[in-house]
Amino acid sequence: MLNQTYLGEKKKEREDILSVLTQKLKLNSDVNLTEIAQCTERFTGADLLGLLCSAQMLRQEYDEKEREDILSVLTQKLKLNSDVNLTEIAQCTERFTGADLLGLLCSAQMLRQEYDEESSEEPEITQADLLKALEDTKPSLSAADSFKFEQIFYNFANNRGLSSDEIQKQKVISA
Repeated sequence: MLNQTYLGEKKKEREDILSVLTQKLKLNSDVNLTEIAQCTERFTGADLLGLLCSAQMLRQEYDEKEREDILSVLTQKLKLNSDVNLTEIAQCTERFTGADLLGLLCSAQMLRQEYDEESSEEPEITQADLLKALEDTKPSLSAADSFKFEQIFYNFANNRGLSSDEIQKQKVISA
């Protein structure tokens, strides 16, 4: 009896975790991680981690406004010069992921630190620092890779019979 109760609790716990993962990862409503888990004989925490990592590789293509919003969030704790124009930076960062944008900011901060070596204060990043860092910072996906994944997605979506509105809502690119 104890064994059945224990197994029931474990099953419920696993289903709850999978449900939360589905919501947290904003997976399509037709994705049911619980069903996936039930297809395996022994679904462990390592399997959950594997699913999570795979799902995190899905990334959305950000438009200019979204990139500007991401930059705004990422720069909240940084010291920025008044000449910094995040709108201009967002315009120059097509196909950049959140991680790419963070890398850009870190590069700009390092450039500023090199320039202000004597100062013990946190460096004040300038627009020139960001533009210089942008010369060496490239998006994770090249235009060719982005196009390739776009084609894969549209072929997949068309095979599922999704309308163009549904395709826009569901658009993700596997990077």
